[in-house]
Amino acid sequence: MVYVGSEGNGIFKSLDGGATWTWQRNGLLYFQHEPPAYPAYPEAHDTAIDPNDNNVVYMTMMEGPGPVTGEVASCMAGLYKTVDGGETWTRKINGLKNSSVCSVAIDEANTSTIFIGVNGGLGSLTLDNTNKVLFQGGIYKSVVGLRYCHPV
Repeated sequence: MVYVGSEGNGIFKSLDGGATWTWQRNGLLYFQHEPPAYPAYPEAHDTAIDPNDNNVVYMTMMEGPGPVTGEVASCMAGLYKTVDGGETWTRKINGLKNSSVCSVAIDEANTSTIFIGVNGGLGSLTLDNTNKVLFQGGIYKSVVGLRYCHPV
């Protein structure tokens, strides 16, 4: 099983070593630009597959540093999780104030613990005047099924 993230098109999955691919986007949030532009998914950046259950996958989605809620592109990014091999994805942002999640790792000794890296910096958005706001980055840890992330 191979997962590939893209910039703007979501996630793709192959069960045959890359000979064929399926688009795995159910549940991924996207930013709808003015028509006739197509929906833009955040950039998929890193993947972690649970070593005990390959149906459980985490994928980080990035935009520039920015808020996790609202009506701007960064509000579609964050950490996504699937428990059904990519058929559906759920955004996991509890405890995060910045949506620019760039990396994810699963603790192999306890797969209910994951770590994520969040990019910090000045907001890159102008639609909601966040381009002068500093968004904190860092390493975050989540325990017990990713209900809440907290800084390490």
